[in-house]
Amino acid sequence: MTISLEKWKPIFPVLTCFWLIVSCSTDDDPNPSLKLVQERDILPDNELAHRPDVVAIDNLLYLAYAAESQSGLGFKLLRLDSDANPSGDSFELYSASGLPTDIRVSQGEDGFWSAFETLDMPPPDACGKHILNAADYTITADGIELAAYETGLASGCPTTPDFMQHPPPANELPTNPKAVDDPTPLYLAGDYYILLRAWSLSNEQYYSSVQHVLRYDQDFNLLSQCLLDLGSVFAWQRFVLSQNSLLRIEEQVFLIAGIQDGPPLPEYNSDIYALALTADLCAPAGQLIPLVQNERYTTRVTASHYADGRLYLNYLVKDTNMNSQNDQGYLAVFEVDHTVVPYKFSLLSEIIFQEQGVQDSHSSFALLDDKVYVFYQGETERILLKVFEWSI
Repeated sequence: MTISLEKWKPIFPVLTCFWLIVSCSTDDDPNPSLKLVQERDILPDNELAHRPDVVAIDNLLYLAYAAESQSGLGFKLLRLDSDANPSGDSFELYSASGLPTDIRVSQGEDGFWSAFETLDMPPPDACGKHILNAADYTITADGIELAAYETGLASGCPTTPDFMQHPPPANELPTNPKAVDDPTPLYLAGDYYILLRAWSLSNEQYYSSVQHVLRYDQDFNLLSQCLLDLGSVFAWQRFVLSQNSLLRIEEQVFLIAGIQDGPPLPEYNSDIYALALTADLCAPAGQLIPLVQNERYTTRVTASHYADGRLYLNYLVKDTNMNSQNDQGYLAVFEVDHTVVPYKFSLLSEIIFQEQGVQDSHSSFALLDDKVYVFYQGETERILLKVFEWSI
């Protein structure tokens, strides 16, 4: 069933857009656009990798990714300067035991930290085999040091196509089942937060609106946990949260996410929204604010940043014929008016940075020296970079 979202349309200005570098302007005033200034493969020779995730700290980019190492598949880190040149050798990140899958990174107390998923082997794939782990790193004058780590913070149910299409009976699933793939990290006021999505399908038998928020200290001692029930903001339809990002805009924490009513098929929808959360991240603090809404199936917000009054976010446009090669990666930028309630987001620019998808398209970006550095996986398991800057 297709859900009409016509009621949201009056929030948006009339836009004029051009393909590839999508420079958008209102009927009244032209806006600046982002232009491509650099494009390159950033991996060392002969290295194959996937799942890039990046954070900018001081004057360097810290890029995490999954790659083969001497001990097998694991997570690595590459430091890049503002010219995208390597700064020092690559660094092996803590990958725990099992098969490392998804990693997300965030700024931390004295450097950066990672929240990541590992899979207990061997098969079969089942609830309880997907494990959440975390590690904290200190940046020193001599390099990077592993400061703390913890394994088995939580476990979740698979989000693999086979398990999602053929789940076990609902009464065999855990209460308020969770997914630990693509865990969402946030460093806020000295604490380390991880948001885990509900394991949920859009049909009534397997539907859950309950997300999970875990709060830790720097050594990953659990300080608190809560259930973030989004049922009140999804009251008009059973919707499922896709990959998402957390950030603070001025004094307000926002969840930026794709929200879908089913898989990427022609009869279903998925759009990008912003949702204000309470200070403890345990409840909505407003209603859904639509950001990207059209006929496309937009999903997977894996990074968002706020700088100079602008919200930057990435997302994926999924092919509704289930052909991942037709997926496209986008970057969108919004002017933010935080003097009104709810905040107002006005689209400034929208860019296609990845025109052809891969089996598991994942991208990330960071802001450094007034430029936007977008990392994504190429067709041949290489990590590619595109750098954009503003032009009038």
